[in-house]
Amino acid sequence: MAELITNTPLFQPYIISTPIPEIDDTWAKEYLKSVPAGMIIALHPSIDPNQPYKPSSQLVVTLFTELIKKLRSDIKANILLIGGPNEAEIVNSINQNCIDKCLVASNQDILKTAALIKHCKLLINIDSGLGHLASVFNTPSITLLGPIMSSRTRPFNMNQYFIQNVQDTNVMYGYPFYTCINRADNIADSWFSKISLADIIDKVKEINTKN
Repeated sequence: MAELITNTPLFQPYIISTPIPEIDDTWAKEYLKSVPAGMIIALHPSIDPNQPYKPSSQLVVTLFTELIKKLRSDIKANILLIGGPNEAEIVNSINQNCIDKCLVASNQDILKTAALIKHCKLLINIDSGLGHLASVFNTPSITLLGPIMSSRTRPFNMNQYFIQNVQDTNVMYGYPFYTCINRADNIADSWFSKISLADIIDKVKEINTKN
């Protein structure tokens, strides 16, 4: 039987003292000025075809397109889509599906990406390093996890959360990651497809009330 896990953080915030360079922080503030007044939620639709614990591109496009609709209708949020060099295509696909286009920041360097996350209300990502980056600035995040050990990979901070619909603990991919690279079990989509939009929206509302 599937079990949905939405965690309550166990650790006090850890903040790295090294600040974002002023030039990158200023760039991020200027970049976000085009967003209407209100909450900005950053979304990182992370994909990696070489990592079988991550969902397929098709599932990610569908999930994030529908999630954006719900975040706009239920939360009245402004959306920032973030993607790395290998994710520009999927970011564009998601944005093309939206009637009202999102602000997009794909293929930016790590300092500019960090500065953007710092100035957002929340980050929602698929098991990516940006969830850990958000914790550096105490920006709340929700990490969506597939068949992988959350105890080894999720961000650990007071404002970092994860949602995982556990299907079968016997097929969870272990750590270190090289043990699961190029495996072809194709089970990630069945895990991610069981994470409902309602679960994500409820967690966003919970975080919004606390912050």
